[in-house]
Amino acid sequence: MRILILLFGLLLTTFTNAETISKCFKDKNNSDLKLKITLEGDDWNTAYVEYKSGNGKLKLTKKSSEPAAFIAGRPTGFKYVWNEYDKGILNGTYYFTLKTNQDIEDFSYVRKKDNKTFYFVADDCGWSQGDTDVDEDDDYSWLADAFSDEDDEDIESDVETYDLSDVITSPKQDIKFVIQGSGGSNGVAVTYHPDYKLYYTAFAGNASFPLEVFTESGYRKQATTTSADLRGLWYNYDLDLMEGNEYSTYNLLSFTIGDNGYFDGDPYTELEDLDIVGSHTVLTYNAYDYLYAAYNSEDGVIDEFDMEDGSFYSSSDELDFPTSSANINTTSVIYTFIEDAPYGLLDYVNKKVFLFDYDGTYMKTINLPSNAPTSSIFCFSFANKHVFLFDKDERIWYGYKIIK
Repeated sequence: MRILILLFGLLLTTFTNAETISKCFKDKNNSDLKLKITLEGDDWNTAYVEYKSGNGKLKLTKKSSEPAAFIAGRPTGFKYVWNEYDKGILNGTYYFTLKTNQDIEDFSYVRKKDNKTFYFVADDCGWSQGDTDVDEDDDYSWLADAFSDEDDEDIESDVETYDLSDVITSPKQDIKFVIQGSGGSNGVAVTYHPDYKLYYTAFAGNASFPLEVFTESGYRKQATTTSADLRGLWYNYDLDLMEGNEYSTYNLLSFTIGDNGYFDGDPYTELEDLDIVGSHTVLTYNAYDYLYAAYNSEDGVIDEFDMEDGSFYSSSDELDFPTSSANINTTSVIYTFIEDAPYGLLDYVNKKVFLFDYDGTYMKTINLPSNAPTSSIFCFSFANKHVFLFDKDERIWYGYKIIK
């Protein structure tokens, strides 16, 4: 492993002899569809795309990079994956290989809405205006035009949502995840990746606490550590990223997930200094509305934050609790995927989950079993139609299916 890391460093040192790489391409089947990709910075950690039909450069979000094929024990380049999104909504993903001679090969783009792949070949840059500015006017309508088909229809969000009539008000425990790692007592989150069909669990409190991956049957597939003091973990359907928020810094972090669905490396900072009330607040992700959400226990409301830049978006009215607010878990809110009741809070005293609409109006109660483990902080989450509760003594996440 140490030798491999040294080789990576040697490769990157070779790359950084040039400050900027710019290459132009055209669609293999449509010569009018032209673009320029530009890589900048140390280790090429910044990328922009510019379309012939566009009005400026668009900054991309790096999803992953890994060595390409090896020859005589040395890597021949890096395979890059970059996401392109507009106002926080993923449009598509670029794939290419950057060779050691700084050529770019195997360039393709996968459009998010229908998974259609566009293949590109090298082209001259005669159409490019040179070093254009980044488009800062929030008008990226030309992106849709660049990859449009005449017979395309508008495609709505592919996130599945549910009705209140789908709620199971007296759920039973049907899945559990036994934590292997030591350290910590506060399970902070469970999330689910629909493509890999895996569950991901995390602890709050320390960067060395458990971060573990399980199958739908509860078999452990990976046991590692969080590498950050987490206060949340979720799968961002729209950016195709595993994300979490960090204690004290109020930063939003992203984790790389490998092709096998496992965590791969330490998290990196995606957004800084979110305007969250309370350093222990656990964020969740509203996948339908492209928002982050948190329970603001000081004001008794649910705060929402913009996915694109983490800025404050809105607050609900004061929550219409059917019990004393003193009975409510103070750190955690769940996003339920239920259209009329997207958020849920835990009454840890009476072992109930209360569902609320966007305005903070109480909508429904879920009655948990009398033996369900509940806590005043953390230890409450939602993933794949299940409420999850963490038993601190047994170090087990118990799942209760609340949606049919």
